[in-house]
Amino acid sequence: MTGLPRRSFVGTALGTALGTALGVAAGAGTTGSGTAWAAPGTGGHPAGGPYAAARPAPHPAGSPSPAAYSGSYKDVYESAVRAAAMRWRVLPANWREGPFLANGFLGCQVYRGERANALTVMISHTQAQDERGRWRAGTGYARLPIGYFTLTLAGEITAVDWTLDLWDAELRGSVTTTRGSVRFAALVHNSLSTLLVSTRSSPGEEATAWTFTWLTAATTRNTDDRTGYTPNPDPRLGTAGATHYAEQPLLAGGGWTTAWRERRTGTGRLFAAHLAHRFPGDTAETTRRAVREVARALAADSDDLMASHRAWWHRYFRRSFLSVPDKRLQSFYLIQLYKLASATRADGPALSEWGPWFPAVGNNWTALWWNLNVQIASWPIYGSNHLELDSVTGAFRRFEKNLELSVPEEYRDGRSYALGHPSDWQLRPGAWTVGVPGSDRISDNFGNLTWGLHNVWL
Repeated sequence: MTGLPRRSFVGTALGTALGTALGVAAGAGTTGSGTAWAAPGTGGHPAGGPYAAARPAPHPAGSPSPAAYSGSYKDVYESAVRAAAMRWRVLPANWREGPFLANGFLGCQVYRGERANALTVMISHTQAQDERGRWRAGTGYARLPIGYFTLTLAGEITAVDWTLDLWDAELRGSVTTTRGSVRFAALVHNSLSTLLVSTRSSPGEEATAWTFTWLTAATTRNTDDRTGYTPNPDPRLGTAGATHYAEQPLLAGGGWTTAWRERRTGTGRLFAAHLAHRFPGDTAETTRRAVREVARALAADSDDLMASHRAWWHRYFRRSFLSVPDKRLQSFYLIQLYKLASATRADGPALSEWGPWFPAVGNNWTALWWNLNVQIASWPIYGSNHLELDSVTGAFRRFEKNLELSVPEEYRDGRSYALGHPSDWQLRPGAWTVGVPGSDRISDNFGNLTWGLHNVWL
């Protein structure tokens, strides 16, 4: 169990890798059928592409981000956001250091694999949780680990050059090995909620392969009473045609399925992975849906996929603008806007300490803490004109009926509400109530609901 304090999670698990990821102007990349999306060229963009002239000389590790926007961009929004792009020139060692992609539901992080010739793509999902209310929410409704993909290369990794382009919400770059190199582009598609990774290998690296490793679906919280708690069953592994899947049932019913497949076109490949969640219900349906969504993504025209994904993000960044003389500070602000839109959406779960990026090491903060964390993590949403991310208001609107569950049973009259912490994303506290003021059953939860509704007022 990690010993990190929960107050640091918003600044670590959500990707403040600014010490190793520097602001650089990133190119736009190209689209096309198959894997033309990850065409050859410096920084993951085609040589001589439309933004080649705008790309500045590389910055040494630890240097400030560019002092000004590139004059080659005519659009001030695009110029500012592209200038805030982050670059990795050292292979990230773990989830704390790696680039992060998400759409408020499906999240992934990319970093060094367990072997010298491998990369890890950790996946997690904000709705993948336990469903056993006999314990407090941090245990009975805990966020659960899912698993990770491994991209195994022929040679050992010797260098990386990755750029996280915030404007397009895409990770692009190259991996150099002792046998050759692999160029790639990756994103979590905004509307499909599908991970897409396009790769193109040089001679010597044609045999790159994807595998999936599942993690045990059990709470990682260790400070609650877990008497009688047992892990959920191991997933069922299978194939549907060329698509692989891991079907994860829950003891309480429902569950999720992770499905994946790679399509090859010449020397290019397009990998797609999708997680389908359902509770209550039959996990056979989640398998059918996950397999169907993978097929849908791989059958779609890549131009259309990229256009729709990028269009959402471009509209998002145009809803607000902030310019300050210190461009490193400005880049940091824009990175936070990217992080927020990756972490939460108005129609999705409220923002937890981890957002969509649940670390492989597990943690003790497996739900939503309403005594501080949800409220302050969400504040930038209101001041930056991004109510499309207001998942707090969305949670109260959709799950108002569950607020009564935090009220001691003898006071439940249909008109009394409270909000205990932790709760799950549906505001259910599990085996816990806020207690009764002035009695021997008190807690630090009495002000949670008022404070949460302050966000709604904002």
